[in-house]
Amino acid sequence: MKNLLLLRHAKSSWDHPEYSDFERPLAPRGEKVLPVMGKVLEAMEPSVEKVFSSPAIRALETARGVIQEISKPPELVEHPLLYLAELTVFLQLTHSLSPEFECVMFVGHNPGMESFCDWLCFGQQSGSTSLRTANLAWLELEIEDWKDTTQGCAVLRALLPSRLMKALF
Repeated sequence: MKNLLLLRHAKSSWDHPEYSDFERPLAPRGEKVLPVMGKVLEAMEPSVEKVFSSPAIRALETARGVIQEISKPPELVEHPLLYLAELTVFLQLTHSLSPEFECVMFVGHNPGMESFCDWLCFGQQSGSTSLRTANLAWLELEIEDWKDTTQGCAVLRALLPSRLMKALF
């Protein structure tokens, strides 16, 4: 079994119209949820071993803010192809993961992240999963090696909205 966490970036700011989509930082509301999300990840088993993030400012700020709350922070890898990635990019990255990793996390954007989650769990891009900002999907993949990731190979163990995480921690 492998575990894959899909974390959509936290709420971003629209206060600076001069910024490109790529440059938008987190809004104060987005920054507020990061410690709580980190506590959730700290409590999870198995522990996150590696984090891959979109290089967009809001995604990197989310990834950094979350992992700094973890006592043994996982390595953070900024992956250029994760910016507005489609399902196929997520799949290629998953196939390239070392089999030694039991649990990894992707921090990125919709609609590609939702499509990937649906494809893994339900076998189609159904629109069944709603990954709003700062929502975390925990998938358990019924595989031994990441290269064996295929359509419908995962079970959605949890879908944690940021509001629920705040209530729990």
